[in-house]
Amino acid sequence: MITKNYRQLVLSASMLAHALSAPVYAFPDCTNSTAQDTITGRERAGEIRAESEGKKAENKEFLDKFRSLPPEARIDIWKQSNDDKYRGSIEFRIADRIQDLLIIEGTDTVPRLAAIVRDRDQRYFYRFWAVRILADMDRYIPAADLPKGAVATLVINELNIRGAVDPFLQVTGRRIGDEGRKSLEWAAKEADDKWLQFFARDALGLEKQELEGSTIDEQVGRWRDLVAQSKRTEGRPESFLRETLGRLIVERAPDSLSVLVDLLNNDKDRHVKTAVVGLIRAVDAYRFRLRKTDLGRSTIEAVHKAVIRGEVKVECPQCGTPASTWAELSNQFNNDDFGLNPGTLGAHYAQMLHVLYGENTIKVVQVGTSIRQEWAIPEFTAFIAFLTDKDPFFPSWEYSYSGPPYSEAFHPRFADKMARIEDAWKQYKAGGMASSVE
Repeated sequence: MITKNYRQLVLSASMLAHALSAPVYAFPDCTNSTAQDTITGRERAGEIRAESEGKKAENKEFLDKFRSLPPEARIDIWKQSNDDKYRGSIEFRIADRIQDLLIIEGTDTVPRLAAIVRDRDQRYFYRFWAVRILADMDRYIPAADLPKGAVATLVINELNIRGAVDPFLQVTGRRIGDEGRKSLEWAAKEADDKWLQFFARDALGLEKQELEGSTIDEQVGRWRDLVAQSKRTEGRPESFLRETLGRLIVERAPDSLSVLVDLLNNDKDRHVKTAVVGLIRAVDAYRFRLRKTDLGRSTIEAVHKAVIRGEVKVECPQCGTPASTWAELSNQFNNDDFGLNPGTLGAHYAQMLHVLYGENTIKVVQVGTSIRQEWAIPEFTAFIAFLTDKDPFFPSWEYSYSGPPYSEAFHPRFADKMARIEDAWKQYKAGGMASSVE
């Protein structure tokens, strides 16, 4: 999926910081503000809203004109939107939407993008993003065709356009044709730049295919070395390899667990040991519940010892001691806490049961006037325990997947998996009603 590029992220962050630094109300040193202060604050708030609405109108006008331009002109504007020389321009401000619009409806720009990929005189930045745009363009699904439960990840509100990239689709040329597909294949095999070659291979799924052919020891060994280097490799090919290998190792559990525990017990690098704990947590959430098997319970105990001894530094802002860190981890391992708040696996399952089957599994929380959050109901933690007792491998029913939850609905067997979880929910509710009657 294409996301906002680094320069645009920096710009957005600076704009947000500027907006936040200009408060709606000015608070003087005294305890009581005057009526004039309140009026001034309201006037400033109105000015900010008017400025925001003005920019939205400008964005829409620009995007409407952009859509009507010939392919070569749109590619020129796309390049300008990522060039610091145009920092004050509208195109720089909405670089992400320009790029998304190319993915969504820019198939006529394929020849230009393919030429950029092959042109060694082009900046690497443009060649890299041309590869990503072509791959995502071929896998793009409009909102009308999204499977039930899928989330639109490409959204251009100004034009009321929504859709998403299906990560499970292979790049075949179904939208970019032979010219686009062959340019990606050329980059994967013959590109003069090694990074460009890697990211083309990654976009075509070739890197993952090659890694899948390795033994567990080879996968874990290579992953360990990449983790040890990770502080120097974010955004580089090594970080993508590390993420892919991590998911493959999780999918190969329980066979991979003994190798991970050996790393946790014997590796000298604290950063590596901490990352091992992350993979073990992922195994418990996405592959099978550790507490239900002897191997899993011994793995949990190995994590417990490493945490209490201070050998790992698990990310947990509210945990000030090893004991509190272990309490947090134990909630997942032993108390079946998959989370209830949006973004957690528990909320994901609850939302899907609600969307697909109309089950009363979510609680809507309104934040302010415009944000609507869907939380799992408190009872859902007990349902995770029920699933765990029913089948410890329920997280990997039908298939193993540890990627972003918002993309899972694209998996070809997602509906089958959710049907099984729905059946389990009915059994859980029926059992609860029977117990209450007794």
